[in-house]
Amino acid sequence: MNDSLCSVFLFYLCRMFGVTEEGHSVCCHVHGFPPYFYVSLPESFQPMHCGEFKAALNKALLGDLKSNREGISEAVLAVDIVYKLNIYGYHSDTKTPFAKILLAIPRCVLYSFNMWFLSYSYIF
Repeated sequence: MNDSLCSVFLFYLCRMFGVTEEGHSVCCHVHGFPPYFYVSLPESFQPMHCGEFKAALNKALLGDLKSNREGISEAVLAVDIVYKLNIYGYHSDTKTPFAKILLAIPRCVLYSFNMWFLSYSYIF
């Protein structure tokens, strides 16, 4: 991971809520946990496509943000291909390619979801 990404990670905060065995509510603040999500990829998607995909998604996200109060210039920090088991349907133990998309701010997850699932052609 490069230095610029490391400095950005210091600002992330994930709040995890739970209950102890005694019934007390707890909130744990986990620092350095950046927002990310996975999307299924076609088998034809290659590592050389990651840069183009990242650039297209970044452009679409920055254009779709209602306000950019954080002043970010790069909404998508990284796109990597990972192989995971698909949880939908039966696929035996075959791992399929997914894009792990690392984002700059948590609210970009919703914008990404809307673009990906509601208007797939908008990104490309």
